[in-house]
Amino acid sequence: MELGSAVAVLEVLANSEDMIRRQLAGEPEVEAEVRMTLGIVYRQLGNLRHAEPHLRNAVELFRQTAGERDPKTKQAKVELANLLLLYSGSDDEAELLVRDLLESAAGESAQDHPIHIRTLYLSASIRRKR
Repeated sequence: MELGSAVAVLEVLANSEDMIRRQLAGEPEVEAEVRMTLGIVYRQLGNLRHAEPHLRNAVELFRQTAGERDPKTKQAKVELANLLLLYSGSDDEAELLVRDLLESAAGESAQDHPIHIRTLYLSASIRRKR
């Protein structure tokens, strides 16, 4: 992506916060999806300061609406752990998220699910860093 395109995308994203609050009030599941997407996009653009709050909000909204064991909640946790571990250096918090994900996967039949595989990768990354 060219610099001009990245700047334009960041401007659109910066203006999205007000729209999210106004138009998605009362729709927490949709808001969670939008916030997770925004967090991922911000991370991919290297804007970690804006990515983190969106991912944190997505985790909380998915917890409230879908429950702790729902795949969407798990996906949001993986995205947040990835950001914390690989980009912001918050290894301890990332490790807590990863442990929680691994514990919730124990006994489930989806051990080959992409969320579980990413969780295992993050767990290995944590061990390698220590």
